[in-house]
Amino acid sequence: MHLFPCLLTLSLQLLALQAGTAIGLEARTPHVLRRAYTKHTSRSVQDTRDALKTTHQERAAPEVGDPSSSQSTTICDIVDQGGATSSTLDVGPIIEQVFKSCVKRSSGAVLRVPAGDWPIASHVILNPCEDFTFQMEGNLHLTVANVGGGPIFDFRYSNNFRVTGGGTFFGNGRAFRDKYALKDRPRLMLFEGTNYEVDHIRLDDAPMYHLTARGSHFKVHDIVISSKPPYVGTTDGIDLVCEEQCSVYSANVTSGDECLSIKKAHGVEVQDLECHNGGAVSIGSAGPDGTFEVEDVRVKGVSMHNSQAGVYIKAYPRSRGYIRGCLFQDFTIDDVAHPIEINQAWCGHGECSLSEPGGLDISDITFDGFKGSGDDTTRPPVILRCHSGGCHDINFKNIDLAKKGGRSPKPQMQGACGAGLAALPAC
Repeated sequence: MHLFPCLLTLSLQLLALQAGTAIGLEARTPHVLRRAYTKHTSRSVQDTRDALKTTHQERAAPEVGDPSSSQSTTICDIVDQGGATSSTLDVGPIIEQVFKSCVKRSSGAVLRVPAGDWPIASHVILNPCEDFTFQMEGNLHLTVANVGGGPIFDFRYSNNFRVTGGGTFFGNGRAFRDKYALKDRPRLMLFEGTNYEVDHIRLDDAPMYHLTARGSHFKVHDIVISSKPPYVGTTDGIDLVCEEQCSVYSANVTSGDECLSIKKAHGVEVQDLECHNGGAVSIGSAGPDGTFEVEDVRVKGVSMHNSQAGVYIKAYPRSRGYIRGCLFQDFTIDDVAHPIEINQAWCGHGECSLSEPGGLDISDITFDGFKGSGDDTTRPPVILRCHSGGCHDINFKNIDLAKKGGRSPKPQMQGACGAGLAALPAC
């Protein structure tokens, strides 16, 4: 099928004329969409985009249309164009059909899932396309069925698009994990492309990973990711593969595994992140024989609660490549098992030997402004476990980390040099 271009205007106020319903408005009104969106974080941070607002309060989802505008935006509604009803058992095929028949034929179209509760029991491919918006106003509920692995929503091979709307995607993860093997558990959303934005949505209890973002010049912000106990692995909140200039800000993540996992990075900015119950802000791993390409990462304004790790840079012994030019700043931790750790002999659930040859160079890493408490074990709050010379120019500033129960284990240093800790030799 010929792919019709869909030019997305840069002004968010032109995105969806005649977009429909928000909480408290009558269905199908021509008014501007204003959906209340609740964000639960513990701090507010002002960045250059003036995008971070006061937390612990309702924040309005972005306006998606302006009735006074003379430019028309095509609204591709799954009810009006797709025939979805309250008795629909699987809205997935309808969303995909409306995408193909309406969105791909209209410049700057909005694919709208209106308010309500919509069951979904199949994978939905929303690609390839240029310049469109997926407006998830309603709530999607993943049916516990053998849908197979892979992403439920596949946004790969597309550019200049946006996913927003204020709705929640309920993944029924615990029921999937009780019933299906790991290979048969789907992830919720996979994005890959250039110049895209994901904001004002909530992902709840994914069977596997919640949100994976790949590509360049993308933004993930104002989102909530939540999991339910028992917390298990392979349920990462946000996984990033950034080819060039990507950002994550104003996010609240409760997960059974990594809060934010960076797999590849060439310019990543993270700000105003709150993590609960799961893993760390991590870099790695790249697999047993993997190659790292990570540089220019800035992570600022993070709070972590009841987590396995704070910042965790992890690699198998035979890994190669580089991790360099990273700043981790202003972390507040509470009951965190490994507040700061760099480990070049990580082996999944165990420890490998540093005697295995490796070629990973970790350099110019700064930890600045860490305060709070670790857990009540004897694990050191800072661990650097590196090949000889494998970690250099590792710098610490304003570190105030304690252990619960009055314990005070000394930092563990091996194969690293830098400044800022008495136990760390100078380079």
